Amino acid sequence: MRLALVHPPAIQAGACPYRLLDDAGYEIAWANDFLDAQHLRQLSPRSLRAYAYDLLHFTRWFQSQSQALSEITESTLLDYVRHQLSQQPQPTPQTVNHRLTVIRCLYRFHLGQEIPSGHSHFQRTYATRCPVGYGRPHRNVAFGLRLKQPRRVIRKRLVNYLAFGPREPEDVRLISGLAGGGEGLPVMRQQFLDPVYRMRRDAR
Repeated sequence: MRLALVHPPAIQAGACPYRLLDDAGYEIAWANDFLDAQHLRQLSPRSLRAYAYDLLHFTRWFQSQSQALSEITESTLLDYVRHQLSQQPQPTPQTVNHRLTVIRCLYRFHLGQEIPSGHSHFQRTYATRCPVGYGRPHRNVAFGLRLKQPRRVIRKRLVNYLAFGPREPEDVRLISGLAGGGEGLPVMRQQFLDPVYRMRRDAR
């Protein structure tokens, strides 16, 4: 069955502007009902579009599994991840994890519970800390399949700039690139200055 994602010019009020259709042009109800619910939550058009394309990718694979939505388990997700990683080019870990998140949200929306483990059990520990890198990390335990993603580290020069302002010409060029040419610099400083200042003050 050939699936399609369409963006019709006229849509019913309260419905998501993105619709999943089968090869006969009929809507796939379980997918579009979920998208309608996300639209009612006031998600941005960009988020709705990402959800819709993730559902399209999953549905194209899932239709060949001879399985109902209520029969999905973590083992099903494991097979789906294997399918994605066998493609060329491979999707990034961030893309795979976002697709898994959408499927879990879809399952909770229709079934009102988390996806059962099936024959596959996944448990992972991860650490969280303040976004600016200060303080001790906290260890947490999470369940469910998820790929490891590269860690995103805030550079020390960025933290120093946000707290005290630029000290070298290289600082201005570096932060200007991150903030889109410099227009976002005051906003970035305003967002990060207060927590950084409080941390340095409390550490004295």
